[in-house]
Amino acid sequence: MTALQSMKSALGPTQLYNTSDSSNVSKELKAYAAALDYHRDRIDDTFALSFISTSAQSGIEDREKLFGYTRSGYTLDERKDMLISRFSLNSSSHTVADFEKFMFSLGTENYLLTEHPAIEYISVMVYDSFSDTIEKWLEEQIKQFLPSHCRCDVFFGGTSFNTLDSRNYSFSFLDGLGRSWNQIDN
Repeated sequence: MTALQSMKSALGPTQLYNTSDSSNVSKELKAYAAALDYHRDRIDDTFALSFISTSAQSGIEDREKLFGYTRSGYTLDERKDMLISRFSLNSSSHTVADFEKFMFSLGTENYLLTEHPAIEYISVMVYDSFSDTIEKWLEEQIKQFLPSHCRCDVFFGGTSFNTLDSRNYSFSFLDGLGRSWNQIDN
């Protein structure tokens, strides 16, 4: 029901006002109704944007910008699912299952998480292909999510001894990972 119909249906039974289309009261009600309908539409739009599942493209983009990157390579429904996953995490989200939700929210599920509690080290190997800009963003996001007391490295594609060597790790650190040089190279 429009604002005009609502006002006329409320005033009509009182018979205090002439609400026929040609009356001054009706003309005034039409002016009020135009503004009320406009504002009602804005409220409806705002309400729809308030929830990820009902949000339009612009609302999804605004939420994605909170995390620093707009995910244009995915469908709107995929982007909504990623945001719902991201917003479901909180400061108590420290399990491997939480990390899986987090990686899904970043748009990658093709990775390997390796934990080395004895030396407080975590490595994440991401096998999906991304641009350099996205890789840098992903690395920042992952390092912010993981525990701050652990050293963390994020690798993309394949890694090799040369990649690890360029990070200036000590021999004892690399040896603590429990891998042979062949395993590190491959």
